[in-house]
Amino acid sequence: KRDKLDAVPFDDLLKMPSNVSKSGKIKREGADVAEFQIITSTEKVRERIRHTTLLISAFFIAFLLILALCILYLGKRIIKRPIDDLRNSADQLASGHLDQAINTHRNDELGSLATSFDLMRNAIRKKLADLAILNNTGEIMAGIHDQTEALKTAIKVMSEHTHVERGSIYLLDEAKQVLTLHAYYPDYPDHPAKERDTQFPKHFALSEGIAGRVASTAKTLFLPDVSKSTDFVSDNSREPMALLCVPMMDDKTVFGVMNFIGAVGKVEFDPEDEGFALTIARMAVITIKNIQMLEVIAEQNRTLEERILQRTAELRQKSNDVNNMLQNMRQGIFTIVKGATIHPEYSAFLCEIFETEDVANRKVFPFLFERSSIGGDALNQIE
Repeated sequence: KRDKLDAVPFDDLLKMPSNVSKSGKIKREGADVAEFQIITSTEKVRERIRHTTLLISAFFIAFLLILALCILYLGKRIIKRPIDDLRNSADQLASGHLDQAINTHRNDELGSLATSFDLMRNAIRKKLADLAILNNTGEIMAGIHDQTEALKTAIKVMSEHTHVERGSIYLLDEAKQVLTLHAYYPDYPDHPAKERDTQFPKHFALSEGIAGRVASTAKTLFLPDVSKSTDFVSDNSREPMALLCVPMMDDKTVFGVMNFIGAVGKVEFDPEDEGFALTIARMAVITIKNIQMLEVIAEQNRTLEERILQRTAELRQKSNDVNNMLQNMRQGIFTIVKGATIHPEYSAFLCEIFETEDVANRKVFPFLFERSSIGGDALNQIE
């Protein structure tokens, strides 16, 4: 190609539209010493540009492929794997494996979702544990036939659940509108009676103290520190305590209250535990009502038994009187029962009349007419 260009006059090269030229001067010490002019073909420039463009495009495509592979790898590592872990954890929860731990160490949205899953797992596990306690408590209380024992069982279960030091139950006296102490736990057997009375007041009016307030409003009340409440009834020498008071409801009627007291900061009661506390209180109410009903039924049975014995004695006395009358009466008296036979009880004079002791359970017509002169036809007509 160069030989072909050499054969073309310089002026013709300048006139070719496919060529471009660039001219300039060479200076030395400020004076022009030479002049140059460069001619080049635009095809070479286009080819070089095309080659450069292809090279850049190839690098860009390769970069995009590498970037896509990196995004895919990071996506699997950052998004897909945690989602798969959460899905596996959800499958484990659905299968009942509530002890399966969930990784909650991430600080992004997936970490927040994992934390929510873990909270849900712990809540379900706690609910199931509470349900097992309630079922066991229900079975125990169903076999109790003493009110005090039933109430103490309810207090004990709540005390263990909330980590309180002591508990008491006050039942409402509807006639006097007063809450009266019926049971407490623990028993404090070694404490003097006066000290026990200090630990557990005997009575509360409906407008008195926390117990009276809960009985009036029929709402559970938890005070982390009773020293900050003006409604708490106590002496000033007692250390600050936490108080939980639960209403005992019979449908929509207040039956009594359950009081629980413990050290500040140690009593554990969450709003979600209110359902557990109300269920225990409801079990106690149902058990007490069943015991009261059994006592009423037992009393009615005793009264009925006494009345039956009394009526039986009266009937026996009347029967004896009738027998005595029949034995002493100078008349032939007897009773005809089903089958036209003579009842075993008859007057003694009947034996003298018919001159026989074989009277009971005999057919009445043969007995009366077998020694008579009545003919068979007449006897058949009488029968």
